[in-house]
Amino acid sequence: MKERGTVGALSNLPSQVASAAIPTLAGYLFDHIALSLPFEIGAVLQGINSLLFYFFFRQLPPPEEMREKE
Repeated sequence: MKERGTVGALSNLPSQVASAAIPTLAGYLFDHIALSLPFEIGAVLQGINSLLFYFFFRQLPPPEEMREKE
């Protein structure tokens, strides 16, 4: 049980670090480069996310389309 808690905490660490660092990076981009750049970066990342979901899950039918084996 102790290992499960440790793994849970460590798997949450990248998300916590990103949540702490991204506002600083976005503020720098707003002030020094372009006001729209953080939004454009977010749009590109969202597009990449959508493509990855398509490529990884295109062969897997949704649960409502799966037939139960009788």
